Amino acid sequence: MSEKKYDVVAVGNALLDISGNVSDKFLAARSLRKGSMDLVSPETAMELASKLRSPHYSSGGSAANTAVGVASFGGTSAFIGNVASDEWGTAFTQDLLSLGVDFLPAGDATSENQSTGCCLVLVTPDGERTMMANLGASTTFKPASQQQHFANSAIVLSEGYVCDSAALLHMTQEAAVSVRQAGGLFAFSLSDVGCVERHQDRLRSLLPDVDILFANELEIQALYNCSFSEASEKVSKDVPLAFLTRGAQGSLVVVEGQVTQVAAQKVAAVDTTGAGDQYAAGVLYGLNQGMSPVGSAELGAMAASEVVSHQGARPKIKLSELV
Repeated sequence: MSEKKYDVVAVGNALLDISGNVSDKFLAARSLRKGSMDLVSPETAMELASKLRSPHYSSGGSAANTAVGVASFGGTSAFIGNVASDEWGTAFTQDLLSLGVDFLPAGDATSENQSTGCCLVLVTPDGERTMMANLGASTTFKPASQQQHFANSAIVLSEGYVCDSAALLHMTQEAAVSVRQAGGLFAFSLSDVGCVERHQDRLRSLLPDVDILFANELEIQALYNCSFSEASEKVSKDVPLAFLTRGAQGSLVVVEGQVTQVAAQKVAAVDTTGAGDQYAAGVLYGLNQGMSPVGSAELGAMAASEVVSHQGARPKIKLSELV
C-alpha cells in the first residue's frame, strides 16, 4: 500500500474501560444478557462500577483497542475521539499515548455537563464479557474537520457503536469518503450484536463504502437475518473483503465470493474482552505490510489468542514479539 503517516487511524467512542470479575448470578439479578453491550445512564454506570472488586482501568473503546494493537505490532496508529476535561479524560489520554497511539481529540475538551465516557466490562467465570457503556463526552464534537488525518492514513477503521451517536456517524461517513479519495481503505467493525439489532438498516446502508468488514458469527447473522452460511454468501456481494470470526472455531476470510477457513490458536480463554479488536489489529497490520488476507487473518488469530489468555482488552506483551 502507498506510504502514509499512519498505518491505521481509528474513529470511535473514547471510553475509559472499567473491568472486573462478576458471577452469573450478578448478571441475572440485574437482567443483563451475557455477552451483550447495552447503553446505560451515568448513575447506573457508577452503581455498577462501585460493585466491582479491584477493577482495572484503561483507555478503551473498540476502535481504540485496535489502534493499540496495531501499535503493539510495530505499526503507526492514531485514535480520533473525545473526552472531557476531567480525571477520567486525563487518564484516558495518558494511557493511550503511553501505548504508542497518537490521540487526536475531535471534540470540545470542556464538554460542559458531560463527563468522560466509560464502559463497564463484567467478566464471568467462563471468560465471557458483558458490557454496559455510558457514552458521555464521546458524542460531543466541535466542527473542526478531521479530513487531513483520514487522508494521511493507509486504512481508516470505524466501529458499529458510532451509530449510537449522530455526530460520530457523520464523522465516520466523512472518513470513508476522505480516505478512499486519498487512495486508502475504509474498514468497519460491526462491534456487537446488540448494536446491529439497534441499527441494522443504518449499518447496511454503510456497506457500499466499506472495503474491509469485521464481524463475529452473531453479528453477521443479525445483519442479514439469516444463518451464518447464508450470511457468509451475502456479505461477499456487499463488501470486497470480510473477516468473520467464530471464537474457538477460528474465522472465515471472504474475498470476492471465495471463502477460506483460518484456524484459531488453541488457548485457555480467561477473558474474551478485546479478542475481536486485536484480531482486527492483526489483520489491518498484516494487510498494510503487504500480506495476503489469509496470512493477515492468521496474524489476527495470533493477536486474539494472546489477549484472551489474560484479563483485559489489551495485549500484555508486544505483539511484534509473537511475529
